[in-house]
Formats: sequence, C-alpha cells, structure tokens
Amino acid sequence: MENISFISRVKFRKVRWLTAYIVAVAFLLMHSNAYAGQNNQSEYEKLLRQMSQSKKQISDEITQYKNELDRQFAQFLAENWQSFKLDRPKKMLNRPKPVAPPVAKPEPPPVAKPEPPPVAKPEPPP
Repeated sequence: MENISFISRVKFRKVRWLTAYIVAVAFLLMHSNAYAGQNNQSEYEKLLRQMSQSKKQISDEITQYKNELDRQFAQFLAENWQSFKLDRPKKMLNRPKPVAPPVAKPEPPPVAKPEPPPVAKPEPPP
C-alpha cells in the first residue's frame, strides 16, 4: 500500500508542477501580448506625433511664405508712384448703315411631282 500512496504522491506532485507551469506560461503569454499591444500603441502614438509635427511644420512654412509675399507687396505699394500721361483711345469710326432695310423675297413653293399610277401585277398561274 505504501507503494500506491508513493505513486499517487508523485503523480500529485507532477500534476501540481504541470499546473503551475501551465499557469506561468499563460501568465507570460498574457503579459507579452499586453506588452506588444502597448508597444504597438506607442508606435502608433509616435506616428501620430510625427504626422502632427510634419503638418505643423508645413503649415508654418506656408505661413512664412505668405507673410513674405505680403511684405513684398506692401513694400511695392509703399514705393513712389510715377505719374504718366494716359493715351486717349481713338474715337471709333461710325460704321455705314444701310439706307433701307433689306427686303426678303419669298421663294416660290416647291412643285410636287405627280406619282405614277399603280400598275397591276399579273398573278402567277397556279
């Protein structure tokens, strides 16, 4: 009987170690997936940050370009204006108009051609 109890104790120990091993592996897998998710999330957040920084940088460049153009235009307007004589447009010649409005002559109505009388076709013999 001692033999049976010894075997059952060994089996119980093996089952306990196997259960502990399975729980530990499951725990590690859960945490590794959570860590991978956090890592992916952080990479996504890095990408979002990088995209927002690029967008802000491009927006700043456009604003600087627009401000430079506005400054140049304001400088152009502030310069001394030169007066000059305008050329008067030449007076257009009056086009000659007809003495009387043209009269349209009516066209004669078309003459209908008479249709030839119908010709009877002979019937084929039976």
